[in-house]
Amino acid sequence: MATIRFSHVSKTYPGGHVAVKDLNLDIADGEFLVLVGPSGCGKSTALRMIAGLEPITDGVLTIGDVVANHVSPRKRNVAMIFQSYALYPHFSVADNLAFALKVRKEPPEFVQTRVGQTAAMLELRALLARRPAQLSGGQRQRVAMGRALVRHPRAFLMDEPLSNLDARLRGQMRVEIARLQRAAGVTTVYVTHDQVEAMTMADRVAVMRDGVLQQLGAPRELYDRPVNLFVATFIGAPPLNLLPGTPRVTGHGVDLELPSARLALPAKVMRGTPGLMTYLNREIVVGVRPEGASLTNSTEAVLQGVVAFQEDLGASTQTTVELAAGARRDGFVVEDLGEADIPRVSNRLRISAQSGARHGANEPVRVALDLERLHFFDPVTKLAIH
Repeated sequence: MATIRFSHVSKTYPGGHVAVKDLNLDIADGEFLVLVGPSGCGKSTALRMIAGLEPITDGVLTIGDVVANHVSPRKRNVAMIFQSYALYPHFSVADNLAFALKVRKEPPEFVQTRVGQTAAMLELRALLARRPAQLSGGQRQRVAMGRALVRHPRAFLMDEPLSNLDARLRGQMRVEIARLQRAAGVTTVYVTHDQVEAMTMADRVAVMRDGVLQQLGAPRELYDRPVNLFVATFIGAPPLNLLPGTPRVTGHGVDLELPSARLALPAKVMRGTPGLMTYLNREIVVGVRPEGASLTNSTEAVLQGVVAFQEDLGASTQTTVELAAGARRDGFVVEDLGEADIPRVSNRLRISAQSGARHGANEPVRVALDLERLHFFDPVTKLAIH
């Protein structure tokens, strides 16, 4: 096993495209780190630099105690698991598992023992005589993992390994990969564009955008304390709602003016977000998690709107409410942030709740917010207000 460290690492391709820019990232020995972000954000390039498949333009990459910039891929002793599985189609499962050990000219008894141990761990013993074409997608993925495990590598590198599987099988394999990684204790760097995989599997998540690391932390930290609008809206499913809002001083404290209502912010919110005082009478972006809003029969401290549509998902219900617009003023700055990977600020609010009463389209409803769970952002810098 090994630690992996990026120190001011950049990757620039011929023609000037910067895929990774000044990446500083320490991955602990035995850690499961997920690199997540949209297509083209640089996450796969970073993974390939660890593997030695992409040369580094600037900076230093360290694996263990060794500077790996110019170490050949073969000598890095890291195992790459690809989206396509990359199994040898004419080999049996047993031969696929044993291939790397035979190339290293390990003794036959050692190869047989190691293959047997790995097959038992992955529940592949009954499949050892089969060829890849005779396996399901999930079975092929387990063989690909076994071929990596059998070598006892210093690190696993996984590049979107579940993207070819259906939704049900992806859920099963997420659990399986996380379990195996923890059992083996191998440093693992896992690349995905699926933030659900990131949230459910990782010890820590590194969110990337346009080649730049946006935030690094535990999944819950990114969910509860995003540093900017991109992280806030990328992490979470369904995504964060974005509403226009304006903090205003009253005789009793600070109100938050939202579409269709003004709500008094609790003192706890103001103590935890003192930066709001610098935005008095200025429009900001207010983030509301879908589970931080609820439909209510109360007439106090609520937003008003109509149901746009409702999705019954069995265990939960997703309701989208079109809020009354409220007063509109000149200089309305947050209606559209103008960035393709950040949702528009609007008067629409998506609510996630346990299954309940059905509501028809255009039915008037009242919405209560958990004011202690709101997020606030500067509409110009896109940074969180703390």
